[in-house]
Formats: sequence, C-alpha cells, structure tokens
Amino acid sequence: MISFLSYSKMKSEQQLYKNAATEVCSRLTDDDLSFELIGKYEEFLALINNIPSYDISIFDLENDNVINAAQKARSLNKTMFIMIIADNTVSPMKYLTPSIMASALLLKPFSIKMLSDVMNNLIAEYMKKYSSENSEKVLIIENKGERQIIPYPNIMYIESRSKKIYIVVGNKEFSYYDTLDNLESKLGDGFIRCHRSFIVSRFYIKKIMLSQNTIILNDDSMIPISRSYKSRIKEIK
Repeated sequence: MISFLSYSKMKSEQQLYKNAATEVCSRLTDDDLSFELIGKYEEFLALINNIPSYDISIFDLENDNVINAAQKARSLNKTMFIMIIADNTVSPMKYLTPSIMASALLLKPFSIKMLSDVMNNLIAEYMKKYSSENSEKVLIIENKGERQIIPYPNIMYIESRSKKIYIVVGNKEFSYYDTLDNLESKLGDGFIRCHRSFIVSRFYIKKIMLSQNTIILNDDSMIPISRSYKSRIKEIK
C-alpha cells in the first residue's frame, strides 16, 4: 500500500491531486492506495505527529504556516517523498531548503498535463527507491494478498503478540507472520532488541529509564525492557 497525505484548502484541487496520483499508480504498481485529504490547517496540525505513516505528502504552500508544517513533517520522516505546490507569491528560498528536501515541485497555475507529468516522475522515483532491488533498506511484508513496503527509518518499534508480528509506523500497525529472531537478524544496527517481545528503532528513542525498565519513544509510547536484554540497552544509554 502507498499512503498519501495532501493538504490544500481547495477541495477541487485536492481531487485533482488524488485523481493524478491514482491514474499514475494504476500504471506503475498493483499496490493499493490510501489518501488523507486535509483542508483545514487545524486538522493538518493534528496529524503532524503521525506523519511517519505516510509515504508521499503534498503541501500546497498558501502561507508560512504550511511551510513550517512541511519542515516539521520532514523532521519526523526522513524518507517521505514531498511534493511542493506553490505560486510566484512564495519565494523559492522558503521551500527549496534542506529542512524540507522536496522531491517534486509544481508551480501554479498548472495544467492537468503538468500535474500528471510531475506526479508521474514523483511516484516513479518512489517506486524505484523502494523496489525489491533495495529490499535491504525496506521491510516488505505480505498479508492476505496485500503487499506492504515499509522503509526502515519509518518503523518506530516491532512487537510480537498473539503469534504475529506487528510493525508500528506512526499511528498505524501492520501485522504478518514472522519471528522477532528472524527480523532482528535483518534489521541491522538501527534497531535494538529490548525485550523478548519488542524491538525498537534507535531513531525514535527519546528517553531510556533503566530504573523503571522502560524506553520512552518520541510519541511517548512506553516500551518495556526485560532483564535479559538490559545489558544491551545500557550500551546505548
């Protein structure tokens, strides 16, 4: 599944972005799509802490608040593809920056063909980056016929429960059958086992509380530390 987040106060433009993405993806991939279409800035702010669960985001920069939000989104998700939409009233100095790292730019006014061309290039680059040839940088899981590509940097933690593995990405989780022992051997140094039922990403660790046998993640999730894995956690504290 490829997940999209789009922010624009214009419903008609939101539909154009969704239609263009759907048309391009129908040609490039069999993956399912999901869309989060946001029209109010307050709703957009409420989603900021859940940005890691999106693969591609579209930011319509009608004011500085959205630029700040794009910067915040990038700080929370280093691998997300960002498409910037702007007109000549917004200085390129504000959005062509390392703090946003846009993958695509569409300038207003635009035609349907211009939108389609930019969207095609964006999604094609996304598909190339997260294709099977780069599987060492992503976790590819299949469940009930659905194929999910999850970049390693987006994974907050992994939990084993009820004989299944749950990959937690932002406010979403994806489940399939595997073992933590098998995953631990694949994930590399960016992840650490802290419990027989948990592996956490070092990137999302906010605080380690050894006295309480707990790891606090950036979203304030609390992950237990078991006695048998405590020595590993001490090494990174």
